[in-house]
Amino acid sequence: MSLVQHLRAKHFLILVVISGFVLPILEQAPVLGQDDGFGPPPPPAVVGPKIVIPDPKFHWGKVLQGDKVEHTWIVRNEGSSVLRITQVKPG
Repeated sequence: MSLVQHLRAKHFLILVVISGFVLPILEQAPVLGQDDGFGPPPPPAVVGPKIVIPDPKFHWGKVLQGDKVEHTWIVRNEGSSVLRITQVKPG
């Protein structure tokens, strides 16, 4: 066996050994769209305003006609631009 043939045989053997280790690893790599085991992806960023009212319902109890009642609701904007509240109607 000549030196060139000997080197080619070694390179082929090295290539076969490397592919024996690399290919099984690549076969186990996650594909886009598959579950990678790290949980769900984060939700997409909200474009524009997003109103969030943590406790939107309030039980008034018994209220007589003419009684003045008050309640404060917390309103947050979790969007990416200014939230403008231009009109409010009682329900």
